[in-house]
Amino acid sequence: MLNNKSDFVLEYNENMKENIKRDDVDWSQSRVIFISSKFNDYQKNSVNFKDVPFELWEIEKFSNGTIGIQQILSNSKESIKNLENKNNTIVKKVSDEVIKYDEETIITKYNKNSLNVYEKLKKELLELNDISIKVTKGYVSFLKNKKGFIYLNPRKDYLELDFIYRIDFEGKVKTKKSIFKFNDPDKQFTFHSNNYKEQYKHKLTEKSDISYVMFCLRQKYESMK
Repeated sequence: MLNNKSDFVLEYNENMKENIKRDDVDWSQSRVIFISSKFNDYQKNSVNFKDVPFELWEIEKFSNGTIGIQQILSNSKESIKNLENKNNTIVKKVSDEVIKYDEETIITKYNKNSLNVYEKLKKELLELNDISIKVTKGYVSFLKNKKGFIYLNPRKDYLELDFIYRIDFEGKVKTKKSIFKFNDPDKQFTFHSNNYKEQYKHKLTEKSDISYVMFCLRQKYESMK
């Protein structure tokens, strides 16, 4: 795919009935996803690096028809680049072009002091049930049952924390029913809206009262199934 980007985009446009350009794609986030009912230990160890460009997902169907999927994750800090065969130009090209971002890289993008307050908030969030973390090129998100819960975007002097209050892809967000009434007595969150989305934002710094922030975030958490 990385060697034939134009062909890939053409194939995408023909199948999806869209018209994207090669530069519209973030090729650094290319992934191969393997799905199986079971992976052996050798296969699971293959993702025991922080930056491999593929993912393993186990899928299981239960007797009542419910389907469950779970990603095989690793907490390793070791980079696959340390094991590269420098004579293998294909492997080197993929390693150089495909990037898997980690929490520390994103959170400390502008300000290394942000990591301390992030870790405090993360500790509180992970004590909630069904919480997982997703890292992308521009932000870190916490998910509840695989659905976006809150998002953290690095800024020069703080972390911008936000969550979606209401959303409507047809541009009629004000007609959308509110799932919960947000209670922010200290007015630490600011409200932002357009025709498609309403969200609350907070400037998370080392001076932030994590207990109060969690009081506010739990309202969003409890509104999600």
